[in-house]
Amino acid sequence: MGLGKSIEAGIIMYRYRQKGKRKVLLVVPASQIDQWKRELEEKFHLPVTTGNSRYLRRKNPPNPFVGDGIMLCSYQFAANKAKYLAGQPWDPCCIDEEHNLRNPHGKISTTLRKTLRDFPKLLLTATPIQNAMDDLYSLAALADRYFPVSSSNEVRDSRWKPLLIRTLRKDSKINFANRFTVTSDFNLSEFEKQRSQRFRG
Repeated sequence: MGLGKSIEAGIIMYRYRQKGKRKVLLVVPASQIDQWKRELEEKFHLPVTTGNSRYLRRKNPPNPFVGDGIMLCSYQFAANKAKYLAGQPWDPCCIDEEHNLRNPHGKISTTLRKTLRDFPKLLLTATPIQNAMDDLYSLAALADRYFPVSSSNEVRDSRWKPLLIRTLRKDSKINFANRFTVTSDFNLSEFEKQRSQRFRG
């Protein structure tokens, strides 16, 4: 958190558009859609179109992914509209919190892996090291389907460098304040005691 992965992703998307590659797919958790839209519009002045659940309830809706700009949608929206995703020339597909796809056999994971298989991808996560190594290999295979799946760690580990960019807290050059835990005793006022008793009752 706070190490700039959205900024790094925004820079990459901006550079793609400068090169004429303007079809960008951004798949994020539903709760992060508004934040991502605000970040990309305010910091990079990028055009963003969002897909939402109201669209899914329409009868015979048009392809929501047609257009020249950044298509921002949730995992669920992308999976539900996978047939439309596959027909667009994405460059690249950016997936935030991609550790959610670490299980290659999950329904949404399976759908997105298959649908986005042939498109370049940028995978973002703040918590990869908390996963098992097999999960990390699964995510690497999502980025590069030719990533070796042999049981030899030496073979697989030799492929990490071109796939993985890690930004550590120390790399941010920010001096974070030390945190201390302090326990303080205090007495409730009569009003606070009454309120406390009311909530208990």
